[in-house]
Amino acid sequence: MKVRSVLVASLLFPLLILITPLSRAESLADLTPQGPGNHILGLDISRYQHSKSKPINFAAMYESGVRFLWINGGNTLAAPDELAFKYYRSDRIGAQQNNIFTGFYYYVHLPNTVKKSVIVANARNQANKVLARINSQGGLNQLDLPVAIDLERTCTQEGKHHFCTHHMSKKNISIWLQTWLKTVEGGTGRAPIIYSYLSFLGASIGNFPGLADYPAWVATARINPKTSQPTLPHGKCSSNVWTTAGCHLHWTFWQYSSGGIGARYGLQSGPVDMDIFNGDSAQFLSLTTYPQTPTAPEGPIPAATPVPTS
Repeated sequence: MKVRSVLVASLLFPLLILITPLSRAESLADLTPQGPGNHILGLDISRYQHSKSKPINFAAMYESGVRFLWINGGNTLAAPDELAFKYYRSDRIGAQQNNIFTGFYYYVHLPNTVKKSVIVANARNQANKVLARINSQGGLNQLDLPVAIDLERTCTQEGKHHFCTHHMSKKNISIWLQTWLKTVEGGTGRAPIIYSYLSFLGASIGNFPGLADYPAWVATARINPKTSQPTLPHGKCSSNVWTTAGCHLHWTFWQYSSGGIGARYGLQSGPVDMDIFNGDSAQFLSLTTYPQTPTAPEGPIPAATPVPTS
């Protein structure tokens, strides 16, 4: 797969870019693979890693071999979104101060509508909320990965006992996703990363030109990354735009476990999601490349508006 260039023209929503003191040479030296299968090791966290009062020990996280950390920085729904933003601010700072690369991931709830105009408006609104949020933290820097989207639900309306009464069609999911990706890509200058389960990527996300060029962050279970690739869940070849002939999956990040022991990685307690990167240090650093001159926003950044749902 030819992955879309991570440096594109900032067209829609330019972000302030701040260069950190960490040099490229120092970054390269820090990225010795310490994950299973000789991969660079990472974690992904959310508000659930803050269920107790004890803070995260990012120095211990670094010493454990973790070199990148995905942080839930936003959610479509108001209550979890507020918590996500609260913890994203402090977690990103704490991780980067300990030379851990960070990435902002956004958890999506799709709108309950079949109207294309509303679907497009909703996607742009949610994307602009992400961009405004990152800008409110001073923009991105060379320890930030591209923004990731966490898309794993087709349900747009629930009835009693959380029974889903309406699902968005594959066609409309494609419209929503393409709009969100293009908006974030235009604002950050980098192609966003798409996170989901292999089954969802194959059965629920449609297709549009260029979709396979966006990096895939796949989630699987019960596949050993030391001896295998995340291609054959339940013994069957995954079917999605990132899988080519011979059942070869072009993945960039892999969430290979949800059962990491948090205490080993400086977390309070309980399990944590474990991730690896598919590539060497230079390939990893290519995701964090920025222009040498900061790009200032053109005019005021609009605040996020309520998400339309019908």
